[in-house]
Amino acid sequence: MIAMHCVKTGLQKPSVKKLVTIAVCTSLGGAILGLIFSLLFPHVLFYFILTLMIFALGNAVSFAPLQRLAIEASNPMGARMAVLSSMMSGSGTRGSLMAGSFL
Repeated sequence: MIAMHCVKTGLQKPSVKKLVTIAVCTSLGGAILGLIFSLLFPHVLFYFILTLMIFALGNAVSFAPLQRLAIEASNPMGARMAVLSSMMSGSGTRGSLMAGSFL
């Protein structure tokens, strides 16, 4: 719900690149905080869930504008979808690595 509101507000403004940059920074910040908290507080599950939610929020906010940009691009459709699916699978891999670092 929060991510949908952020995307709706961000897409009404002309700067989609700024929205994607903020979302990727949020995702990266959540991943770094997750790594730090898993090293400092390995037995506190709340911190891990909180940082994973921040990571997922950043990914959710970035995927809607990236999908729109990929569809509107002038490159061939195969290249557009390859870039989008690479971004999605990369974020899934980072999320799995975050979960694995906690255990």
